[in-house]
Amino acid sequence: LMDYECSQQTQAIESHYHSLSENFLLQIVGHELAHWSEHFLDDFDGYDSYIWFEEGMVEYISRKYFLTEEEFQAEKICNQSLVELFQKKYGWHSLNDFGSSTYDKN
Repeated sequence: LMDYECSQQTQAIESHYHSLSENFLLQIVGHELAHWSEHFLDDFDGYDSYIWFEEGMVEYISRKYFLTEEEFQAEKICNQSLVELFQKKYGWHSLNDFGSSTYDKN
């Protein structure tokens, strides 16, 4: 957020990330373990085009499992604020633009 003007929105985002509980660490581990689930197979046609679906599902499942309802809602609000900030700076992009090539970029 260093490239953004200090505002109530950026201060709220920063405050959120300074107050995370250990549940968020568990959520990250849960996210990564969910990728290993047999429910997400890497061998279907178009995987590169639809990786956003797997990423979204493992993020949602791990958050619902490891975060309290209050933490889940706070993270959702923070993410919505980040999307709003990033869209102002970078414009709108379709989820279909999020593919495996996203991971190859710096």
